[in-house]
Amino acid sequence: LMKREAKISLKLSHPNIVRLMNFEQTDGKAYLIMEYVEGESLSDILLEKGKLPVDEALAISKQVLEALSYAHENKVVHRDLKPANIIVTPLTPLNLRGGSKDEATSNNVPLKVRGIKGSYEGFKAKVLDFGIARVIKETMTRLTGTTATSGTLLYMAPEQLKNKPQDGRTDIWAFGIVLYEMLTGGTPFMDSTMILQMPIRSISGIPDYLNSIIQKCLQKEPVNRF
Repeated sequence: LMKREAKISLKLSHPNIVRLMNFEQTDGKAYLIMEYVEGESLSDILLEKGKLPVDEALAISKQVLEALSYAHENKVVHRDLKPANIIVTPLTPLNLRGGSKDEATSNNVPLKVRGIKGSYEGFKAKVLDFGIARVIKETMTRLTGTTATSGTLLYMAPEQLKNKPQDGRTDIWAFGIVLYEMLTGGTPFMDSTMILQMPIRSISGIPDYLNSIIQKCLQKEPVNRF
């Protein structure tokens, strides 16, 4: 299964996707060789900043959606989109902007702020681990003999929890959770019951259209999403 998923992922080539460079097997063990990307995960950014201003959240969202759109056009579903799988990297190396990496961190200015502050053309958001969630799911099912779910609970769509068919709309749900988290600093649902039953609450202090987008992304039934 890993080899099959790797072959599919190897075909993905997009500026906002961390490229899978190769698939290797040594002594019966399989491993993936990924593109090296300098930067910080969105999860680390949120851990340090709490939440993002609307313009920064939108700038990241646009690039994440570009990656998802391209992948879905190529029949690839991520299944585990979350801040830890989104890397924010400055386009200009620190040594070309002036100041070392140590200097950038010693003054309590996070690297990602130095990369994107002032101009949203100054950074790139890249999504990684396309297809890996399915590999993990199938492997765990084979090893344990029980049906495993793919994904990370806080970002799972209802159909993942129910082990129902999944498609690009599953990623749209996860994107809605990520957008909500960027704007509030937390996820809207804390357990499977809330995911399956609780309606999403509007976020105060953001434009109405953003609340509408999040509401649409987080419809319980995939047919009602974008």
